[in-house]
Amino acid sequence: MQTITSCGGAEDWRAPVPTTGYAGAPIFSSTAGCDGAIWMVTRAGILLRLSPRQQQVAKLALDPEVDSLYLVPASDGSVWVIDYRSTGDFSGSLDVGRFNASGQIGKPLHVADDTRMSAVLGSDGALWGFVPGRLLRIDLDGNLHAYAIPDKDLP
Repeated sequence: MQTITSCGGAEDWRAPVPTTGYAGAPIFSSTAGCDGAIWMVTRAGILLRLSPRQQQVAKLALDPEVDSLYLVPASDGSVWVIDYRSTGDFSGSLDVGRFNASGQIGKPLHVADDTRMSAVLGSDGALWGFVPGRLLRIDLDGNLHAYAIPDKDLP
């Protein structure tokens, strides 16, 4: 039995915690959710949600063509998935989606081209991200707000 800690609490996990995903694909990224669930995504494009309380594993399919995925847990138990895929010759597409145990919530948002994004969770559950020249905020309803960042040295 393994003990999993998330958001200040501990949960007992009595089933084996996988180190590889389905079909033997390695785990690419993982995060602990505030509801005690563990979210993992594999190189094969499979999103896994391990629920210690219910002793269940939910398998949600993502696009296997992504080059990198980054997970940020949301305060309501869902997870934000930041997806970058290369389109060749140093170009790519950056999209953001949100998932819960049942599947995708709303449609994914295309937020930028040719860049990756660093992101954090706001106190209201919104995802805040930074891409060159812009600060982005995606609220829980899926609305994207972009704020320009001045292109000059700040004091």
